[in-house]
Amino acid sequence: MGILLSADGRTRYTLQSEVEAYQGVGWYREQVVLMYAADGRTRYTLKSEVDAYKKVGWYTEPYTPPKTNSSSSGSSSGGSSSSGVVRGSTVYVTPSGKKYHYSASCAGKNARATTLSAAQASGKGPCSKYAR
Repeated sequence: MGILLSADGRTRYTLQSEVEAYQGVGWYREQVVLMYAADGRTRYTLKSEVDAYKKVGWYTEPYTPPKTNSSSSGSSSGGSSSSGVVRGSTVYVTPSGKKYHYSASCAGKNARATTLSAAQASGKGPCSKYAR
């Protein structure tokens, strides 16, 4: 017997010979978790892969951008640079890049949105164009 799990939480016991057919229509051999991207995308991933997705900017709860109008010691909120880029908490990264960017156009065509803290936690540094 094989134990299969669905994305909506159902459990099914089935013959081992039927496991592959069930997997072909969306059943899993291990628990799945709904993941959320900062840009609104969602996907189901195996529970064993959650940490890897978190390292590249996915979340286990819907992403809510933090407020950038926090009052800090009298400086302009958001940390605007002389180039007009507002440095909030959203940055753009590419899967193979070593830098994060404050502009999606600077990051390139494979860029995706993530948080500044997630980019820094994954070892990425600031792009030299906006790293003032």
